[in-house]
Amino acid sequence: MPIETVPPSARPPAASDGFFAPFRGGVRHLRFLPLLATAREAQSYFEIGTSKGNSVAGIDCAAVCVDPSFRVEQNVIGRKPYLLAFQMTSDDFFAQYRLSDLLPKPGRLDLAFLDGMHHFEFLLRDFMNVEKYCDERTIVCLHDCLPIHPHAARRLDRRKAVRQETTRPVDPEARGWTGDVWKVLRILQQYRPDLRITVFDCPPSSLVVITQCDASNRVLEGAFDEAVARWDKADERPGWFDDLHDSVRLVSSRANMEPKAIRALLGL
Repeated sequence: MPIETVPPSARPPAASDGFFAPFRGGVRHLRFLPLLATAREAQSYFEIGTSKGNSVAGIDCAAVCVDPSFRVEQNVIGRKPYLLAFQMTSDDFFAQYRLSDLLPKPGRLDLAFLDGMHHFEFLLRDFMNVEKYCDERTIVCLHDCLPIHPHAARRLDRRKAVRQETTRPVDPEARGWTGDVWKVLRILQQYRPDLRITVFDCPPSSLVVITQCDASNRVLEGAFDEAVARWDKADERPGWFDDLHDSVRLVSSRANMEPKAIRALLGL
């Protein structure tokens, strides 16, 4: 089955209003996550950054959720055989628990969604910790790694201090804040070329989907301090926003909603 992609960001797509709009027409991540679970036939799900529970609510398999401050006011159990909620930081969780002990036997992780603290070193550490429980068929999803506006991608939320930093026709009124977790995508591109990284055009800020993980790989652990130092001030470099978008080729989520298409795309 051919894989349909949206135009590469070197030719920035524009909506009818003329603004840079790479995600318009994509399937929202909250709808796409359950499609990934179905394609993987997931029996186990792990997420960091549950908040109101909107993401885990769409998942039907056994789930483990971590958030320092849950704000759930809906039925997130649904048809799950069980759901475990840990109200703590992800660092504390991994220091105190073995994720494999909390998952259905044999303790294999099928799908993970990482949407916790929006500072890149936290997300990088979350990925490193999660990968220890992954195999090559585990799907790990990162949220907010391709922001629509350079001001959404700042480490601090400075949406009120808008100034132009890109040649793309971005909407100056664009809302939202992703933090600087986009740097994790760039770090993985640099340090982990062995990973299979697919970036779907899921609004509002893409969905990075990673397969071919290796639980024994310790490259990121050895390079963590170097990577953090190298990318800490990356958003002060001229052209960083355009370089980020030029580094990926977005894949159409709407054209790849069927399980067979997803499996082919992710190499499952």
